[in-house]
Amino acid sequence: MPASTLAVLARLGAMFERSASVRCDADLQDVLEDVARAIGEVLGYRAVVINVYRSAFDDMLTAAAVGSHESLHALLGTISPTHTWTPLLTERFRRREGAYFVPDGDFDWDALGVDTYVPDLEPPDHPNAWLPGDALFVPLRDARDQLLGVVSVDEPETGMRPTDEELDVLVTISQHAALAMRIGQDIAEDVQHQRMLERVLEVSARLSQ
Repeated sequence: MPASTLAVLARLGAMFERSASVRCDADLQDVLEDVARAIGEVLGYRAVVINVYRSAFDDMLTAAAVGSHESLHALLGTISPTHTWTPLLTERFRRREGAYFVPDGDFDWDALGVDTYVPDLEPPDHPNAWLPGDALFVPLRDARDQLLGVVSVDEPETGMRPTDEELDVLVTISQHAALAMRIGQDIAEDVQHQRMLERVLEVSARLSQ
């Protein structure tokens, strides 16, 4: 087995351990940033963004990102309504199981009504070249298939659109972020349940006095 493959497998194993050990928001943030870096390093994307769904606001927050100073300034911390993601994650754009590719010119980004980042690229003269308006997304979902977030990548170092095999690796790495989000969600629900139980016990104690 090539040394590069062993290195990737070792990285995935370490990421799984970190994802499975999430216990607080700080742990989750560390995992999201690690996943973004891993996607950039393993698959060679200069811009990687992880958007997290916030149920309290029904929106997506760009919580982690790697890339150039320009892309980070334009993307990190931005917020977009959840409904603006719906037309991007449809069967029309599904390339592989769990991966959605929107080719340049196939979608009216202005119609979304939100700011979008389009890199300044000079694509190679090749029929499969990655174009400035191309977009690639991996939705992250919980066990009930509810959206937890979306991984977005751009600016491939090769200048080429991804192969099916590369998409499969992208989805696999992205699932570490989904795992960490699911664990964080479960912990939050357990804490909320515990607080509700404590309040019930407090009320019961008052009534029994």
